[in-house]
Amino acid sequence: MWLKRTPPERIILMPTDNLARLVHKTATDHPEKAAIWARGTTVNYREFDERATATANALRAAGVSPGDRVCILSHRSASLYVSILGVLYAGATYVCLNPRYPEARNRMIIGLAGASGLIVDDKLAANANALISGNPSVAVVLTPDSDPGSPFDSPQTLGKSDLTDTATPPMLDCAGPDLAYIMFTSGSTGKPKGVPISHGNVCAYLRNLIAFSGEVHPGDKVVQVADVTFDISVHDMFYAWTNGACIISIPENAGLMSTRFVEEHGITHWFAVPSTARLLFEAGLLEPGCISTIKCSFFCGEPLVASVASAWLEAVDGSPVYNLYGPTEGTVAVSGRRFAPADFEPHEVVSLGLPFGNNGMKIFDPDTNIPHTDNSKVGEICLSGDQITGGYWQSPELNAKSLFTDDVGNIWYKTGDLGSYDEDKGFLFAGRVDHQVKIRGFRVELGEIEGVVRGAAGVGQVAVLPWPLSEDGAALGCVVFVPTKESEAVRGAIRQACAEKLPDYMQPNPIYFIGALPLNVNGKTDYKALHEQLVSSKQGN
Repeated sequence: MWLKRTPPERIILMPTDNLARLVHKTATDHPEKAAIWARGTTVNYREFDERATATANALRAAGVSPGDRVCILSHRSASLYVSILGVLYAGATYVCLNPRYPEARNRMIIGLAGASGLIVDDKLAANANALISGNPSVAVVLTPDSDPGSPFDSPQTLGKSDLTDTATPPMLDCAGPDLAYIMFTSGSTGKPKGVPISHGNVCAYLRNLIAFSGEVHPGDKVVQVADVTFDISVHDMFYAWTNGACIISIPENAGLMSTRFVEEHGITHWFAVPSTARLLFEAGLLEPGCISTIKCSFFCGEPLVASVASAWLEAVDGSPVYNLYGPTEGTVAVSGRRFAPADFEPHEVVSLGLPFGNNGMKIFDPDTNIPHTDNSKVGEICLSGDQITGGYWQSPELNAKSLFTDDVGNIWYKTGDLGSYDEDKGFLFAGRVDHQVKIRGFRVELGEIEGVVRGAAGVGQVAVLPWPLSEDGAALGCVVFVPTKESEAVRGAIRQACAEKLPDYMQPNPIYFIGALPLNVNGKTDYKALHEQLVSSKQGN
């Protein structure tokens, strides 16, 4: 059943709706309400809609067609969010790049996406030619805040003076299956993998979440802590913009200042990875009632420990706190549980709860794809429903590994997460099937890091482990074991290669040189033995 919300002027999510239409309707209904606050600048819905329309029309005039991919490289500013909506208003698919990623990685993502356009802010415009080098699909580069001094190495260069057509209506006729965005995550093959998410996927998420946790209203303020390359950002933007609320964009690397932003702006809705709350808790910044304007809090992306959740609950003066679960492939989150301190011991991890909406969530045998008859036993968590991606971007081999059809015709996504089911607490997380981990909330394939290190060190095998670990087991970084004689030249080559090809949270430190990697009984690298070595070394210190 689709959710109809009241009062009547509120948006009604229907199966044929798309994000562009929903945000445009919000702008029509609430033109003077604030839509964005970023870096001291406030933009209301009327201006937001007009600027996005001008961006869309400039892109379309330059040859960007419906279904094309447009990459966006920008620091957090009002123009970043205008660009995202402008791409959707052009009927295209947005692909966000990260200013903190190495240039080579962003260039690779542009190529993998086959992007026809690149939008870049003034501070990063100097990198545009290097980014589009070797990417002939890029037909237009746009700098929305100024006019570039000289053309870029692309067929067309657009600047602020080209963003004038606000009269031609935006394209609002995308269908549910049309792609809204592609998010590139760490891939085990050594290159990022693209997760395409449709308008229908996001609309299903919004519908399901609001039915599960309650409404957000015009005038509410939704904080944005996450980078736009992290899918929590999708929640922040469209949870706000389809309901007349305003996003408050916290500057990069200002996580410990987030409580100050809550107080200054009267934040009403919060969504972040648990690490943010844990850092605030450990810094003594979560005093009871200190962020009482928050009416609803969500956490997702890594384990949420009950002691941290309890401190947060007191800080928000008892308003609802939810632990959500879901991979990027499931569109932000597919299940959740409202936290109650009485349900968990302080050291326990809050459960994943139950799936909301029409999401399916079951425990399967990871090798046979047969569902468990006893869900209390650990198996692989698999997902189905309207929020699940239709498959990876141009990767049939990966689709064959990750998607399967059950005996009644339902399509399931294999998350790679191990879990079980408890009658009282719902689904419980029990680790990873493969070599994939979360580091500081970002999903990371350790194999991608190993590939970079192997190439730099000139060895056939290395081992990367998540380390150190916080008290709740979350990875704070990673280390690498290299089976070769210690050498400053090799160490330097590894560090240089990682700095050029990997984001900072994926760069291993320290680098350990070892005579040989330990092997298990199957002749495979014994990661458990290496982990025990790290633990023993820590205890010895």
